[in-house]
Amino acid sequence: MGCVLRPTLVLAVVIAAAIATSAAPSSGAQSACVATNARFATVDGVRLHGAVVGRGTTGVVFAHQVAGDRCQWLDFAREVASDGYRVLVFDMRGYGASSGSANVRPDRDVAAAAAELRRRGARKVILVGASMGGTGVVAAAPGIRPAVSGVVDLSGPVGFGGANALPAARKLRRPALFVVGRDDGDFAAATRALYRAAATKDKELVIAPTSWHGVDLVALPAVKRVVLEFIGRVGG
Repeated sequence: MGCVLRPTLVLAVVIAAAIATSAAPSSGAQSACVATNARFATVDGVRLHGAVVGRGTTGVVFAHQVAGDRCQWLDFAREVASDGYRVLVFDMRGYGASSGSANVRPDRDVAAAAAELRRRGARKVILVGASMGGTGVVAAAPGIRPAVSGVVDLSGPVGFGGANALPAARKLRRPALFVVGRDDGDFAAATRALYRAAATKDKELVIAPTSWHGVDLVALPAVKRVVLEFIGRVGG
């Protein structure tokens, strides 16, 4: 994990790497999942279930998108864990083993997951979210204490359920990485808007030449590299 911060990033980055012509990988289609070893509650009393993988003093929360669950991020989370991080994949409310109504407050779910990693010894926490989870990580980040070390939003809409990421972005002063597919319709416009609104000067916008969405974006080698480099930079 790197420990030297690069200069402030304010330029939009366009990834021009070649992309396979095959269909995008199916979100949530994993060869195997992982048993629950983490149970925790949100501020409004919803019980969430997930799994912590790996060890380390820097924790990484992975928040899934609609129609997903903890399995959606598992392969990538294990890769991150192998680099020396303590990662948490979890079922957001109304999904998998978690209680509550689905698609309501992804920000509260993310905040609870960050607190769980802190409880388990993480001294730094990075938030990574896709689509609904992307809205959740941006909306939650400014209010989390101790402050998170960084935020990664992949294809997050401006608002989702009761979470509004736009006003939160205006308060976001931690390093932030925004990633979206160029041809991902309204999600591309939303991610650009959140990037522009983010108050932090340490921010980067990655536009991948694809219509792929959310978690699927890390299947692109160039996107995966940018996300891993960001985690290494802010998590060191």
